[in-house]
Amino acid sequence: MKTGRFRYKILFTLWLLYFINYWDRISVLTLLPLIREDLHLTHAEIGFAASIFFLAYAIAQVFAGHMADRFGAKIMMTIAISAFTVVTFVTGLIQNLKQFLLIRVALGLGEGQHWTPSLKICADWFPTKEKGRATGIYSTSFTMGPAVAPIVATLIAASFGWRNVFFFLAIPGLIGIIFLYYFIINTPKQAYELGRLEKNEFDYISSGLLPALAGEKKNVYGAILKDSVFWLYSIAFFFNLAVFWGNTTWISSFLYEQHKIKIAEMGVIAAIPFIVGGASQILGGYLMDKVFHGKIKPILLISFLGCIPCLYAIGKIQTGNISMLILLFVLLGFFANLNWGPFIAFIQLRYPREIVGTAAGISNFIGQCGAFLSPVIAGFLITKTNGNIFYGNAFIFFSLCALMAAVLSLFLKEELFRIEN
Repeated sequence: MKTGRFRYKILFTLWLLYFINYWDRISVLTLLPLIREDLHLTHAEIGFAASIFFLAYAIAQVFAGHMADRFGAKIMMTIAISAFTVVTFVTGLIQNLKQFLLIRVALGLGEGQHWTPSLKICADWFPTKEKGRATGIYSTSFTMGPAVAPIVATLIAASFGWRNVFFFLAIPGLIGIIFLYYFIINTPKQAYELGRLEKNEFDYISSGLLPALAGEKKNVYGAILKDSVFWLYSIAFFFNLAVFWGNTTWISSFLYEQHKIKIAEMGVIAAIPFIVGGASQILGGYLMDKVFHGKIKPILLISFLGCIPCLYAIGKIQTGNISMLILLFVLLGFFANLNWGPFIAFIQLRYPREIVGTAAGISNFIGQCGAFLSPVIAGFLITKTNGNIFYGNAFIFFSLCALMAAVLSLFLKEELFRIEN
């Protein structure tokens, strides 16, 4: 049966908005070595400033998920993109550590209103058999954003200074607000009633969604917190984000300080894992839907077990061996990003769609704590000897986080969560 394609317009808009979100977020991390030099900060200070974003972001998750379930995802996403557009512009004006910390907290609280509402949109718009591919495509926004950000940010910074990068980034934010207003609709039912969605596509989507939650949502949240699989998944997600954001936070500084790569060239090399990661994310979603028949565990295990040797080896590469560095970045980009589509789809496949926002918000709160702690711990593991800076211990730490995620993934149970009255 032929169906309309309006749901893919929704998906493209979600992709564009999160692409802009990550473009903003990664630009700050790319320019950390320049910000550190300009503000005269230590590695521990700049690591904490980078990480405190994730603490604020994690706290925002719980409220964003609940508010999206209650008032609709679109309004929460509007708050998010408006907030992070303004805060990104103001980042270019900071003069000291205190101001940088305040900006990072504000950015985390603003961007934290974006993720779980966007997952709710995906849960409401895509039938079960398409969720792997839909989330796989959507998740490429947070590899393509980081792929573009280092290149553009370093080119602008090399010519006009790092502060002007953040003034420029207000422009895509304004474009995103316009797209959000015109193209995002909370549910297929609303779109159908507005005349934006054809009946055959509405029926196709509705017939493929998980069963609606019976009765009121009373005591549902307590039931989620008692679900052992939820905690297993959330802790695995904690270590997954520890790997991703620990590596992403320090990758530019690693290239600039340990390998002495010039700022413009550093941006291109730092983008390699994310360029490769975009294709890997689509492949992960396809494998989940077509090869593993909706199962995520095999993909998680391939992803994490592949990351372990890559991360360990990156930290051991001799300074100046750029060809080996690029090869390992390609491999890391493939393995580290293969799991994103399945990881995102898990919550949508396990829980009734009426509570997806809340379940995703709580699990992402736990996961973002890993994103907060990992760069801080790595900052203390960076060593300085005879004027040279070394990141080897930090990458050993990231590889251990990947090992923990692999072990936890072994015990995941993949079945529909049922609430007993």
